[in-house]
Amino acid sequence: MTTILLAEDEESIRDLCSTILTKEGYNVISFSSGNEAIENLNGSDFDLLLTDLRMPGIDGLSLYRILKETHEDMATVVFTGHGTINTILEALKLGIEGFIMKPFTATELLSTIESAIKKNRLLRENIRLKVLLPLLEINEKLLAELDIKDMFDRTASIIAKETRAERVSFMLVQGDRMNTVFAMGIPDEYAGIKRRVGEGIAGWVANTGRSLLLNGSHNIDFIDAEMKKNNIASGISVPLKIKDNVIGVLNISRVRDTVPFNYSDLELLSIIAGQLAVSMENLRLYTALGQSYFKTVEALATAIETKDVYTRGHSARVAHYASIIAIEMGLSKQEVEDIKIAGLLHDVGKIGIAENILLKRGELSEEEYTAMKNHPNYATKILEPVGFSKTVLSAVRHHHEWFNGTGYPDGLKGRAIPIEARILCIADTIEAMTSDRPYRDMQDMNDVIQELKRGSGRQFDPDVAAEVIRLYESGHLLSVNISTHEIAPKLS
Repeated sequence: MTTILLAEDEESIRDLCSTILTKEGYNVISFSSGNEAIENLNGSDFDLLLTDLRMPGIDGLSLYRILKETHEDMATVVFTGHGTINTILEALKLGIEGFIMKPFTATELLSTIESAIKKNRLLRENIRLKVLLPLLEINEKLLAELDIKDMFDRTASIIAKETRAERVSFMLVQGDRMNTVFAMGIPDEYAGIKRRVGEGIAGWVANTGRSLLLNGSHNIDFIDAEMKKNNIASGISVPLKIKDNVIGVLNISRVRDTVPFNYSDLELLSIIAGQLAVSMENLRLYTALGQSYFKTVEALATAIETKDVYTRGHSARVAHYASIIAIEMGLSKQEVEDIKIAGLLHDVGKIGIAENILLKRGELSEEEYTAMKNHPNYATKILEPVGFSKTVLSAVRHHHEWFNGTGYPDGLKGRAIPIEARILCIADTIEAMTSDRPYRDMQDMNDVIQELKRGSGRQFDPDVAAEVIRLYESGHLLSVNISTHEIAPKLS
């Protein structure tokens, strides 16, 4: 049953409307003024507001604004016997669906209410359709985003596109204060603004956890003053929430007094704010998981090297060389981090190799060499259940593949070998040749360069080999700082 909230100060009209509407099957809650409706509604739900524009105390438009904050989906029809064109234009701007001129007939009342309910239903459906496509886009982008600044930038771009906002900003709550952490289209004097929770429009939103649609005069001093100060013609502020905890505020505004924001824009922004808050929390948890993940990686790498004093620190050095090469070859941050993880873990499968083979000073027998070639298979079995990314797993498995297809374990050839594995192969060679081994003394980098030249196109990817030679000759191979490229690892 459709419930109608009726606010009308003329008793005869109020009783007439209640009788007509009740007879037609509507549930009517009636009040003699806007003040009485606000004081006695007590959280009651309703579908349509039917109100007189002119009433003592809270008038019809003010009542509409107040109730819309808690009943965003309500339809609205207004009575007027003294309406001016300006009043009607203001009501239309606010989104009111129907008008009834006094005096009216029962037919006019019922048809206007029915039309308003249908119009409101269509509006809600259009809002849902409008929300769907940008949400699909923003979900896809936020799920792939691992940098908080990029996350804000992507979200702001989508919001500006969908709402035609001229300004977009994000403020984060830190204790009892709020800091602007991202701003688009905001003059320099307003960017980077800080304020207390509860102060100003955004502070009110953060303190109450409620959204604000800012259009025209609100008869609330701090809102009107701030809109005037910041030259806001129309705006929306919505909270960023994790459960019931407000972590920030999303603000949009227009400075030109053209088409104001409406409840469709507010609903879209509220849903985007919810998605953004979830993505921010996921990123926080993901970062914490990444720190734990790195500790696991380091523990595994240490476990490998406790078996062989000659290879202590080998994995960390391979990871460092591989990261430098990957950075210089233009790989993404995530690819660089995957290569670093793979470098740390590339020999984890040697846990399954007998110590007499690992520590043997002479050449390995054919049987021993066959056993040694199993360590990439062992590594895959060890790492797969942990949840390492496919990139890390394939780099570890294939770092002994040769470019000409004669390597192991799968005999991959050329660019069928993952680029991460091709880089790791050369990084492993550099570290192995420049370190002491049971079967030989360490060599210098000149020997390594000659080996890369001899093996280019045979054991090594010629492009990677050429890049390493260039890096060494320019002095960058041993000096590049990779710390700025470190990000959280990506689990599969």
